[in-house]
Amino acid sequence: MTSARRAPFAASVPHANDVRAELHRIAVSRTFAYAGSSCQLLDYLVRHRDEQLYNAYSIGVEVFGRSAADFDPADDPVVGLQLVRLRSKLAQYYVGEGRGNPLRIRVPVHGYRVRIERVEPAALPGPMPRLRSVPAPSSTIPTGAPMVVLTGVKAAFELTQHAISIKQQGIDFAIRYYSHSASKNLSMAEARALTDAGIHIGVVWETIGAHLHSFSRAQGMADGASAYLMAQSGITQPSGSAIYFEVDCNPNSDDIAGPITRYFEGINQAFKAARPGEPVYQVGVYGSAACCEAMVSAGLATLSWLAPAPDKTQPAPDASKFESFNLKQLAPAVLPVDDGRRIHVELARSNEGFPTGFFQIL
Repeated sequence: MTSARRAPFAASVPHANDVRAELHRIAVSRTFAYAGSSCQLLDYLVRHRDEQLYNAYSIGVEVFGRSAADFDPADDPVVGLQLVRLRSKLAQYYVGEGRGNPLRIRVPVHGYRVRIERVEPAALPGPMPRLRSVPAPSSTIPTGAPMVVLTGVKAAFELTQHAISIKQQGIDFAIRYYSHSASKNLSMAEARALTDAGIHIGVVWETIGAHLHSFSRAQGMADGASAYLMAQSGITQPSGSAIYFEVDCNPNSDDIAGPITRYFEGINQAFKAARPGEPVYQVGVYGSAACCEAMVSAGLATLSWLAPAPDKTQPAPDASKFESFNLKQLAPAVLPVDDGRRIHVELARSNEGFPTGFFQIL
């Protein structure tokens, strides 16, 4: 006589209270900590799962705040991108943190009607896998403070149409520009596309040139004011996130103590001119290890991004002495994207245990 095997999914319909409890577990999980938009979408789909009165248009308007008069799902892919992101996050969650949960919430590949199934509780076989440790979600998408190493790209061109493709290749963040060259700058549409694809955003201000005569207190005030205005008015960059400023040359100790320090003093002066209630941004420095260490030690920058050595092949002489960097520039790379094309980017990584100042937008 053989004993009947217990089916992994129970036939009973989950109670509404159990469903709400599962949504809460998902919302406060580490997997969804940076996925405020995914949580909003999941909550909407679950609440309306029996109505079937919604489509891509209604989701775009009611969940993602698109204009009812102007939104066209054929031109704005926000709903499709967010559905892809939500399915990926749910799969990740139930493999890791949620694998012992009594319910499973799934979103089909085609359509919007979610499936909610009860599962038999199972003992967790051994320790949980190491997951990204991030703050709990809030009413807005928080700034980044990842505690594991992230890999990203720095690009001097728009990444809107490549966001999903590079995310699928394991890219966690993209660093884009604020500058006086409009063709290089991060746009709101691009920031939305990167966020919808699950990519965190970093920004760097490009100075007038990579020469020491470009650095002065007056130039720092001008650059700081311009960068702040772009972040506040152009992108609505969240308060608490960072703007990095380039020192893309190889200054000696006298240069660092002189024009470079005065330049960052000007940046800080410009940032402090913000009125009460306006966003507060962190100042980051991109440069050599000696430059990064000096600006952070002087309190003129809170985040540092370690540049490669001038010849791009050997580490800078002082690189081994500075291990408290937040980001580190790596080698250039070529990534395949849609339609057989390739894009040339520079790779970067975060430093484990150090915040990045990255952000996402609603």
